[in-house]
Amino acid sequence: MAMWYEKTGAEQDVVLSTKAIITRNIRGYNFPCKMSSDECRQLIDQVDKVIDRNRFPNTWDGKKISDQSKGETSILTSQSQLFGGKLNLLKDADRKAIFYNDDAGLSVTMNEVEHIVIRALSSGHDSSVLDKADNLARE
Repeated sequence: MAMWYEKTGAEQDVVLSTKAIITRNIRGYNFPCKMSSDECRQLIDQVDKVIDRNRFPNTWDGKKISDQSKGETSILTSQSQLFGGKLNLLKDADRKAIFYNDDAGLSVTMNEVEHIVIRALSSGHDSSVLDKADNLARE
């Protein structure tokens, strides 16, 4: 399957891409910068148990960094748009996780600045990205 940025979108000559980001923090947990590694793992495991694997078949989990293929890690680190240009996968990798769909157009990033960051992206002008992110946040 082609990645979201390889697809042709509506009005792509004017709008290169559309992105919606929703952040959430989880009650009962400190902010990620104050969490221990064990607390980060607890939160990741909690989300991992409820995330829809049919919708998010791909996972990058820092505790298994050695299991990641070079191609997969390259896709994640080279796509600065996907993670807002701020995601550093290797720094404190055991504290982080990313769940993403097949074209990487919808993702859940954990324990960067916020507990959970939901990103929806599309090539060209696509007003549905906000609905995609919002629906996932509500779930």
